[in-house]
Amino acid sequence: MGLRWFTNHSYQVGGSTVYRPIFEPQWGNNYWLGNASSPFWRVYSNQVYANGLLLTSDERLKTNIVPVTGSLPKLMNLKPYTYDFIFTPDEEVDETTNQEVEAASKNHIGFKAQDLMKDFPNLVKHDEVEDKYSVNYIGLIPELVAALQEQNRKIELLEAKIVELQTRVGK
Repeated sequence: MGLRWFTNHSYQVGGSTVYRPIFEPQWGNNYWLGNASSPFWRVYSNQVYANGLLLTSDERLKTNIVPVTGSLPKLMNLKPYTYDFIFTPDEEVDETTNQEVEAASKNHIGFKAQDLMKDFPNLVKHDEVEDKYSVNYIGLIPELVAALQEQNRKIELLEAKIVELQTRVGK
């Protein structure tokens, strides 16, 4: 008896039936793909749909905690782009699937990983086997918050100077 958590889905390729196992909930929509003690190290996917995404952030799991500073000038160097991923039809899947994948490859927005390496090397990962670069976009959030805080401090200083100047002029 095979794993009952896998369901074989079939489709036709060149007159042959191809079976591919996929995870599909069999009861109660509950599946565990690894756990906190033994997580998957790496999962590749073209698209992920989820009702929530939680990233481990417990301070008890961290060391060498240092505040993020100097984010504003680094963020000002970033160049966001719109782009399409290169699409190559897969001969092993049906035309509808190829059309769906091609549509999903269009109209993205983001950064070039190689550009981010200069100012945010810790947010860029290089898979040496595949020779591909990836970006931890969620890791940009603390940088954005730090930059907002830097801007807010500058705004507060400028507002205080304005009040000071207005007081001097008598307005």
